[in-house]
Amino acid sequence: MFELEIARLAAVEFAEAAGWYEDQEVGLAEELFGDLEAVTRRLVATPMIFPIARGETRRALLKRFPYAVYFKVVGHSVVITAFFHARRDPKYLLGR
Repeated sequence: MFELEIARLAAVEFAEAAGWYEDQEVGLAEELFGDLEAVTRRLVATPMIFPIARGETRRALLKRFPYAVYFKVVGHSVVITAFFHARRDPKYLLGR
C-alpha cells in the first residue's frame, strides 16, 4: 500500500470544483468527494494499473463526475498533482 499525498494546487482545484457542485445542488460536493475517495483507494492500492498520461504522470478518471486525477508514483507515495476537468485543455497541465 502506497501513502497518499495531495499537492496544494490539486487540493485547491478540488475545493473549487466541490464549491461549484455544491452551488448547483446541495449534497453534490459530498458525492464528488465520495467519487474521489473511491479513486484514491484504488490509487494507493494499485497505482501502476492506471495509464500514463505523459512522462511519469498517470491519470485516473472519476466514475460519475467528468474529472481526472493526475498523479505520480514517487518512492512509496502516490502524489496527486492535479484535479482536472476532463473538458479543459490539457495544455494547462504541461507546466506542472
